[in-house]
Parts: sequence; C-alpha cells; structure tokens
Amino acid sequence: MNGDGLLDIKDSALIKRHLAGWEVKIDEDAADVNGDGIVDVKDSALVKRSLAGWDVVLGKH
Repeated sequence: MNGDGLLDIKDSALIKRHLAGWEVKIDEDAADVNGDGIVDVKDSALVKRSLAGWDVVLGKH
C-alpha cells in the first residue's frame, strides 16, 4: 500500500488513515486486496488477518 514492497503494520495503518479521510499517499490498486474495486474496511480486515498469520488470499480475484 505504501510502495515499499512489504506487507506490514505500516500498510495496515495507512489503510485505516485512508478510510478515516486523512490525506495519505496510498496505492489504491494494492490496497484493494480483495479485488472488488473499492478500498474499504473489508480490505483492512484482510490485511490485519494476514499480518496475524491467518491463511487469507490477498490479491485480485
């Protein structure tokens, strides 16, 4: 999401800030991890689950 090539807590925080309306630089294509065309709380949840070690599918479907 932040362009560093890693999925980490920085990306999770960036999505949360974006959803809260903060002006942040975000790669919306990368942030749309479930591939439904919008960046929303579902994407945020998937990122958090992935970081927690859950088996989730990230990327366009």
